[in-house]
Amino acid sequence: MNDIKTSAKIENKVQNAHLSSVERSIVLSSLSNGRIPISIDSDCGLPATVEAGKLTVLDNGVILVSRPTPDVAAFAGEVVTVRFEWNGVPVFFQSEMKKVRAGIAFVAPAVMSRAFVPQKERVKSEEKRISATLFLEREEETDGVRFMNKRALLCSVFEHFLTDFSGLSEEETDLARSFLPKGWEKDEAIIALSRALLFDMQKKENEQSEVFIPFLDKNRVCLCSFDSELLPLFEGDEVAFELRFPLPHPLKERKIAISITVVRVLEKAENEKPTALGALCRISSARMEDVRFLSDYFK
Repeated sequence: MNDIKTSAKIENKVQNAHLSSVERSIVLSSLSNGRIPISIDSDCGLPATVEAGKLTVLDNGVILVSRPTPDVAAFAGEVVTVRFEWNGVPVFFQSEMKKVRAGIAFVAPAVMSRAFVPQKERVKSEEKRISATLFLEREEETDGVRFMNKRALLCSVFEHFLTDFSGLSEEETDLARSFLPKGWEKDEAIIALSRALLFDMQKKENEQSEVFIPFLDKNRVCLCSFDSELLPLFEGDEVAFELRFPLPHPLKERKIAISITVVRVLEKAENEKPTALGALCRISSARMEDVRFLSDYFK
């Protein structure tokens, strides 16, 4: 009886955990940009997988699978469940698969659901992703006494870096572009940072994180916080930073200690009060072996 009650609670939690319209737009953009593979299953056959890069999302929400494999094409005419992971969160929806001239197509519904993930499984998933810590050191004064305030801020690295404006409405695109410094309109890192400033949904997905990383490569790091006072960074500041990369068993992970220098600061404000802050940083100091590792990792 207890198992039935628990199952009902989980099912209810799944049914109510819908993506917002903004999250849905970003998810569709990630699918279209070839970053996320999907799995398809139904009551009538074995599950099939569609590789990342074979999906095209059209303006009307139609998702086209080009050059489908036979096991995927076999689902034509059936109502299927589409499943995938987005930023570590399992997402699913149901749709009817139809055969079209260009391959197989189905419609992304207005409502997509995020699956309930037990805490133990969530931890396992997070252990497989890049993680980071930002070390801040500021001189402060209280009651006439000066001291160094040292903080270590846990950072959450986005699983997918969105480096263009696809998937956004015209109004959202205009707002994101308003954050861009002049002359940086085509810079992928700045675009990813401006998109991150639009929404606070990342904060909901990982309450433990205080700072988010919407872009990272061998040369640059983007930092974003929805508490502007938490990230008191200014152009020219140099801070310590640690990256942790998951490695195959039994090595577990590779830790890299680097210094990063703030190149540009973006700020989002409402009613003239800062609500979010983003910083584009360049890697300014690293050991030679770590430079080689980053170059190989981000090829």
